[in-house]
Amino acid sequence: LLACSRDRFLPIFATALRSLSLVLCSAEQMPLATEAAVEAVAACRDLVTEHRDTYLPHLAESLGILAILQGASVAPENSLAGVAEAVRYYRELVNVNREKYLGDLAGVLHTSARLHHSLGSQRTALEAVEESVVLYREIVVRGKKVLLNGLADAMGTMATLQRENCQQKESLATVREVVDLYSELAQVDRSAFLPRLAEWLNNLAVLQGEGGCQEASLVSSARSVEAYRQLVADNLEP
Repeated sequence: LLACSRDRFLPIFATALRSLSLVLCSAEQMPLATEAAVEAVAACRDLVTEHRDTYLPHLAESLGILAILQGASVAPENSLAGVAEAVRYYRELVNVNREKYLGDLAGVLHTSARLHHSLGSQRTALEAVEESVVLYREIVVRGKKVLLNGLADAMGTMATLQRENCQQKESLATVREVVDLYSELAQVDRSAFLPRLAEWLNNLAVLQGEGGCQEASLVSSARSVEAYRQLVADNLEP
């Protein structure tokens, strides 16, 4: 089919490959998922050559997926070029339609931060996640609470990187906000976010203890224990 009517079926083929890579990833078949993502990127490159405006978002998305898959592989350094390219394309798309693509740019910047962190580039990772957080804040302020989880997740990464970059005061402030965000999210979807709230309350208790705030640390630790107690009672995985 593809050989007989390339223009008609190549976009469908690229979309199917992208979907297949995600399904295989969910099934933890990472090598096969990566193969499908590589092929999806190649198909999208062909489409962009002929119809750039139409298919650039598809190429950017496929590159982001491939970067995540490569980052989880035995050679994560291969992911850096792809995620950098995805960031570049999403910046271009944001300049055309900020509201539509800002969340995608925030997400791929967070992916970039995680990949650089895994390879030991703490400073570059921190810069990427700081920008991601700024963008997520803008989106949430605009009323798109659906991305509140994205903000909480990115801020969690930022807190870790701040601590590793000897920014203890900044890390503590960030963790406090992460706890507030997961508290809000847990009220909406308890099963999804109570485990994250329990985890970050424990992280907050540790940081407060290290900073000499023993009383505050005890309060946070008690809240963490209570959250985990609720998880056990609900028979949920922490």
